[in-house]
Amino acid sequence: MKIVMLERNSLGTDVDVEQFKKFGEFVAYDTSDQSNTPSRIQDADIVIVNKVKLNETTLKNAKNVKLICITATGTDNVDKEYATSRGIAVTNVSGYSTSSVAQHTFALLFYILEKLDYYNDYVKTGNYTESGMFSHFDKKYKELEGMTWGIIGLGAIGRKVAQIASAFGCKVIYYSASGKNTSTDYKQVDFDTLLKESDIISIHAPLTEKTQGLMNESAFKKMKNTAILINVGRGSIVDDRALADALKSDEIAGAGLDVLSKEPLEKTNPLYEIKDSCKLIITPHMAWASEEARKRLVDSVAENIEAFQKGNPINVVNKELFLRNVILIGMPGVGKSTVGVLLAKKLGYQFIDSDLLIQSREKRLLKDIIAEEGLDGFLEIEADVNATVEIENVVLATGGSVVYKERAMKHLSEVGTIVYLKVSYEELSKRLGDLKERGVALKEGQTLLDLYEERNPLYEKYADIVVDEENLGLDETLDKVLYNLRKN
Repeated sequence: MKIVMLERNSLGTDVDVEQFKKFGEFVAYDTSDQSNTPSRIQDADIVIVNKVKLNETTLKNAKNVKLICITATGTDNVDKEYATSRGIAVTNVSGYSTSSVAQHTFALLFYILEKLDYYNDYVKTGNYTESGMFSHFDKKYKELEGMTWGIIGLGAIGRKVAQIASAFGCKVIYYSASGKNTSTDYKQVDFDTLLKESDIISIHAPLTEKTQGLMNESAFKKMKNTAILINVGRGSIVDDRALADALKSDEIAGAGLDVLSKEPLEKTNPLYEIKDSCKLIITPHMAWASEEARKRLVDSVAENIEAFQKGNPINVVNKELFLRNVILIGMPGVGKSTVGVLLAKKLGYQFIDSDLLIQSREKRLLKDIIAEEGLDGFLEIEADVNATVEIENVVLATGGSVVYKERAMKHLSEVGTIVYLKVSYEELSKRLGDLKERGVALKEGQTLLDLYEERNPLYEKYADIVVDEENLGLDETLDKVLYNLRKN
């Protein structure tokens, strides 16, 4: 197996990449571009890439490629649709730089907020020495405590920043451009509200059709003239000309950028004209790049390759190659439908409740089916529906009794990954109300405890993944399900 690394220097020459040799023949190029990439990957089985675009043009003659490993979280440099059509798995790395980027977010903020360039210059030019005063505060700054911090993109990094901002005493609000990230810990607002209320706005979102040019002339006009913008997400989320104009006209107070629409910074970029470092600081796309983060990144890429070679790929972004459907099983009250709806949004899948399929086919409520057909009759109907359901890219929430019939579970196992949402009996008894109203299939004289002890072994028997929800909130449960699906 041949592994080609196209941009070895993008991770820093101080980071060791020798571990990739254990997976096969390893060839590393310091840098690559669109012109030389096709010839370099022509006989590769695995391509490790950072920024070079991999699409039909660069991949069409690379007939052996089975896996593309992106050494970043963002995946916009790879044409995933084309890769999928070729059966090429695409993986990324997430979580490796959360602490590093969050730390840099505050480094940029404080540099602007406290006018540190001015005060450093005041001391080092000798003005402080000659002043005869023990203190100097001509450039005024405000305390962070009590400010409103607006976050665009409440993923892992956004949540980390929110936690730190809260510790400083900020009120945190957020806007989710995708609508997929939700949190009960912070207030979700629409985009205009975020612009109008925030003293600080930090961007932690990916580049998508919805975020491209999001921070434009109109957006800056809605911000406070004392507000500061921090962008550690993607450069093209911010319109460079609009930002430059907003800084020059004092529409906003300042900006800290680690990413730009085109990198490195070109002299023709309007932001290049702004030399006042109390208004603007630009760092060269290095927020992600602490020593620890870069080491974690290389280790994670190695884990992606190893898992792929073993036939259990992880961190796959074109999941449709391996994950057609997700089947949620578990007792009534564990939140299969609630988790299922959110999970479907995260995966870009459709959500289906199999109980509703049963009711639609039978044109009766579950409780009425049980009353009219008896428990055994209901179980046969439920099994028939689940054993014949035809789904693709679906999150399916099943009824709690589906595990009683092997033919249903055999079919569901063949068409998807089965996830058991598990809670303790004590927690379950708190959640459930009227069992008959819920359509719970109880035998004559059977208690909820009896039912729990009867079904639990069956759930565990059929589950590919068991997610224990005990003491977890909805967001935490969803994160745990997603983590295990990626590992699986």
